Amino acid sequence: MTKQSERGSGTVVVSSSTVRVGVVGAGIMGADHARQLARFVSGAEVALLADPDLRRATAAAEAVGSRALDDPFALVASDEVD
Repeated sequence: MTKQSERGSGTVVVSSSTVRVGVVGAGIMGADHARQLARFVSGAEVALLADPDLRRATAAAEAVGSRALDDPFALVASDEVD
């Protein structure tokens, strides 16, 4: 489904499907972003979380029900995120 934007200069895609998001960084801010996305953003699913410190990535990923990686480039290349 698409609709015309208010300015008339393009289209906005409206969808009821889930957007699979990847978060890079599992420090204080990255882990908080992942929690906020998982808790408050309707239609968003934190699919992957990447941090060079795999233990930190795993802890943050487990808190939101996602999978951890230690390589942010692998997150970007993954088919698990949209």
